[in-house]
Amino acid sequence: MPMDADRGDRRVPAGASRESLASRLNDVWFAACQIVCWAVCLALFRYRAIRLARVPRRGPLILAVNHVSYLDPVLAGSALPRPLHFMARRSLFIGGFGRLIRSVYAFPVDRDRADLQAVREALALLARGRCLLVFPEGTRTADGRIGPLRAGFGLLARRSGAPIVPVYIDGAFRVWPRHRRLPRPRAVRVWYGEPVRVAPDEDERSIVARVGGALRALEREAAAAPAG
Repeated sequence: MPMDADRGDRRVPAGASRESLASRLNDVWFAACQIVCWAVCLALFRYRAIRLARVPRRGPLILAVNHVSYLDPVLAGSALPRPLHFMARRSLFIGGFGRLIRSVYAFPVDRDRADLQAVREALALLARGRCLLVFPEGTRTADGRIGPLRAGFGLLARRSGAPIVPVYIDGAFRVWPRHRRLPRPRAVRVWYGEPVRVAPDEDERSIVARVGGALRALEREAAAAPAG
């Protein structure tokens, strides 16, 4: 085979090259935002990430996080050693704020119906080996305790093969409960659990039960740990 033809066969399409460069630049922007958010959390909330080494650095991953405040994506992701994608309700994606959260890997979901577009986007991200944050409760808790979990994240794990890391945020409800208009300084600790591996044929109710049990175990551990 002629040498020129061999080089041509291996050439990366220009569109794919531009997409790869854009993805790397987006990751750099995300990392810069992570550093800023981490510094702010450290200053305002005496932020601690506990057992962060349990989070795999590569490969598809789902973080299943308890949901108590608007700050939860920041608190769960500021110390992570990798970029993080997350769903946010569609009504937030307006104006400058919508552009800002898109730039840090948020994408819209319609919580009032089965949003197949959001599911497809989530599965596409996991197929690319990305990390996806989900709130299994679906909405912020009213009392700070873990509520019933929905089964949607189990479907994502089963179809993608991604492990699920349970994440419990302790203290965010004291920082910004649903009835407060603005956050206030309080100590926050984020507890990372052992990855939960999911079999392709595992029932989604079984996945929900296992992840729910792991989250509640972290909740109990956080409650028993010394303050500070």
